[in-house]
Amino acid sequence: MKRIYTTGVYDILHLGHINLLQTASKKGDFLIVGVQDDESVREQKGRYPVMTCEERMEAIRVLPFVDEVISYSGTSQEPILEEIQPDVMVQGDDWMETSDRTNIVTYLKKHNIVLHLIPYTKGISSTQIKKRIQESFKTYRNDIGAIKKNIQILPLKNLKEYECPDQRRVERLVSKIKSDQIFIDPISVAFHNGTYVVIDGANRTEALRQLGAVHVLANVMQYDDLSQVELVNNAHFLNIEPQALLKLLREGGIEYIKTTKHEAEKNIANIETAAVIRAGSEYYITPKEMDIIDRISTVNNIVKSYIGNHQIKRLSEMSHDSDIHTSKIIFQRFDIQDIVKFVQEGFMLESGITWHKVHNSIIRVNLPLEFLTKDGEIDELNNRLNKFIQSKINQQGIRFYPNGIYVCDEW
Repeated sequence: MKRIYTTGVYDILHLGHINLLQTASKKGDFLIVGVQDDESVREQKGRYPVMTCEERMEAIRVLPFVDEVISYSGTSQEPILEEIQPDVMVQGDDWMETSDRTNIVTYLKKHNIVLHLIPYTKGISSTQIKKRIQESFKTYRNDIGAIKKNIQILPLKNLKEYECPDQRRVERLVSKIKSDQIFIDPISVAFHNGTYVVIDGANRTEALRQLGAVHVLANVMQYDDLSQVELVNNAHFLNIEPQALLKLLREGGIEYIKTTKHEAEKNIANIETAAVIRAGSEYYITPKEMDIIDRISTVNNIVKSYIGNHQIKRLSEMSHDSDIHTSKIIFQRFDIQDIVKFVQEGFMLESGITWHKVHNSIIRVNLPLEFLTKDGEIDELNNRLNKFIQSKINQQGIRFYPNGIYVCDEW
């Protein structure tokens, strides 16, 4: 069987990529595609790719003419070639011009690996597509309409929660809200088949409950509308020495199996394992033979083994992935059907296992607490809320940020 190997970044998969990969697949019997990881792309190009390495690998993995997808670090291909031992290496026809390829060409000749250079599809590239997207977003956004439509007051009893609150944060929130008599940030709520699910704000929801609130201020969106919200897997970064982390997990009853980085990334991308554990330079996965209930128990027990005793930095709190921390836990990806099933059956996940990317965040509303603690007809309360928001609009008290926001006064 003739094995073919090709590499690339594949950021925003497009027709040019498809043409190259399809042509490469015809050079042999088994096509292996190497995807450059995020840190290597940043080091080589000075910026991170739009899509994460896992997302880029998944997009290629579903192509019918691709047999295997792996990731690689750095720009040197020799270690990967040594591992997979291909018969043919395929690259685009500008490959020889983009860098000094003397060493890799020498390696290919020495190991009798045939090099095929395939013409790139003209007129399309990831860079061109990014420019098109930027141009399309230069048009005016109907921000005022979005705020009036999405922000609502809802009965607290109607909300379903799937994520456990962090009691330490809840205590601080209760103290601050009680002192200020102001509820600052709306809770993000997704609506799906008659169910309101709290997707961001479990701590705020619990704080309101402890303060005797009967209503919540919510930023409501449709759960299945990707233009409003995306559900992706999260990761925890920990400054725990590798052996100490493994000991914590063992003591917490967590089973794990040592594996390679490539296999770990493959398993988490294919949702074949509940979690990947990176302890220093070594990788481990949880057992594959688990049903959804066992997976919930496993990821919850992982978090319980260190929460409260060690500082956690979540991927959802960072601008990009990072290797500066000693240890890292990558959790499996759930989908919205999983989340809705959890809340309907009473299951809960520990804080920070999932990550909802809300595309239209609304913060610093500063609603008087009495809106939420006093009984009243919901229509009447929302009419009062609309007048409150309109007064802010009239006073030009609402600002719109199209870019990332760094919040420096969080509790």
